[in-house]
Amino acid sequence: MTTRSRSAQQGGKGSLKWLVWLFLALSFAFFAYLSATLPITGDDFGWASGFGANYFKSGRWLTYDGRYLGDWLIITMMRVRWFKIVVYAAGFTGILYLISLFFPKRRLFYTVGSFVLLMGMPVTLFAQTFGWNAGFVNYVPSVLVPLGMLYLFRKYLYYQSVPLRKRTDYWLTAFILPLAILGQFFAEHITLFNVVLSIAALGYFWYFQKQKARFLWGYAAGSVIGALLMFSDGAYHSVAKNADQYRHVKLSLDTVLATIRNTLFTNLASKNLLILLVVSVVALFLIVRADWKLSHKVLLGVSLWLEPLYQIFLRTTGISHTHLILNVNMGLTLLYFVALLVFLWRCLPHKQAAELTSYLVMAILLVAPFAVASPVGPRCFFASYILLILFTLLLISETVGEQLSSQGTLWLTVLLMAAALGQAVPLMRDAHDMQQARQLQVAYLYFQTQDKQKSYAKVTLQYLEVPHRHLIWQVASQSNDWEYNEYYLIPGHAGGTVIPYSQWHKIYLKEPNTEQFFQRMYWGQ
Repeated sequence: MTTRSRSAQQGGKGSLKWLVWLFLALSFAFFAYLSATLPITGDDFGWASGFGANYFKSGRWLTYDGRYLGDWLIITMMRVRWFKIVVYAAGFTGILYLISLFFPKRRLFYTVGSFVLLMGMPVTLFAQTFGWNAGFVNYVPSVLVPLGMLYLFRKYLYYQSVPLRKRTDYWLTAFILPLAILGQFFAEHITLFNVVLSIAALGYFWYFQKQKARFLWGYAAGSVIGALLMFSDGAYHSVAKNADQYRHVKLSLDTVLATIRNTLFTNLASKNLLILLVVSVVALFLIVRADWKLSHKVLLGVSLWLEPLYQIFLRTTGISHTHLILNVNMGLTLLYFVALLVFLWRCLPHKQAAELTSYLVMAILLVAPFAVASPVGPRCFFASYILLILFTLLLISETVGEQLSSQGTLWLTVLLMAAALGQAVPLMRDAHDMQQARQLQVAYLYFQTQDKQKSYAKVTLQYLEVPHRHLIWQVASQSNDWEYNEYYLIPGHAGGTVIPYSQWHKIYLKEPNTEQFFQRMYWGQ
């Protein structure tokens, strides 16, 4: 094998290493563009206004929540635009970078693959993480610490691909301890997960495997200290007394079962159609080639394809999610999960099967608290979705990835890059349209409320609709959002009317002069 062939196979080394960094740089630029153009929304306005300005000064933080670092980030991001763009882009790019570290071979292929799977997330999850800064600060940066720790476990302890030197261990411990503490101030379920993961890793590697890595103690100590600091906040005392107006703990069996069926199963599996399809395709490819009885092949193959096909059927027919539909979905999801476990343990060496199984279990453990805790929304499943991405890519790496030639890897990487471009360009176009619409929306509101118009003021204001609203998280109506009005200093009015984007944008294209466009919209000419 030539030197060039070896380099091409490794993908993350030699001549292709710079391509990985180039792709990460382009990803950073893409995420930065989204941050700069997607309009702020929801309680972003509150954090950017008086509430955020007085949050720490007034002592409100002592009884609001224990997300101290996330709260500081959103307050700062809403006041310093360049800081918002950098943190936003660094958060998502950091996840791609950490995932890429799991793949020393064909690193470019898996890095691009992670981008495609990330951008293929359910639109509701996108809206609450990419399209909502207050959602981003709590649910995206919080993933970095546990994801980084999983990489260190894999590298130094599980596979021992690199020997852990004493000096390295000391430096890791010194670095991880404060980082683990800070990583606990974002989202409660991530805080609990870090505690469980750190203690489980300490027990497994230190006591059972006799691997005396000191950084395990740093992670465990930091996680416990951070958790104690977070949950010492007065807000959780109110939750425990069932006196909190926003957060609740529900222990009714019927409510818990309904949440598991309607929310947990749906967001963990049903909505993640791209993940389901990729895993099922890889599994079917290996099942067909396996030296098993035909009946076993058919049974396992069908079990792994019923859930994806069912989801495609529901989406194409538009059938509403009745109790029957949800019950069938839960049954097929359970069947899919069991069949996937059978597939892993029959097709992979036990060490690899155990690793992949652990990621599936962790994805479930991450959201297990929401069976009893509320509120719960798609954003709460972001960390689980990242673990599912990692699971999918590692499954490919441990199976069909090992059988790919350097030329095959190259062509697949090119196809993935084309897919990534196909995802990024429409999003950038939509984000630009949303930014332009928001600017016109605000300018038109000022036009309607300026002094020279007061004598002719209408009873209600006209709000130009911002398009592609599915990409951002917005609880209140565009015409009745008091935080929006406070942020943009819009005088209080008794409601308003929304002018559909399809209607006002046609007029705008014919009348590019902004002042004349406003006059035409206002007087109905």
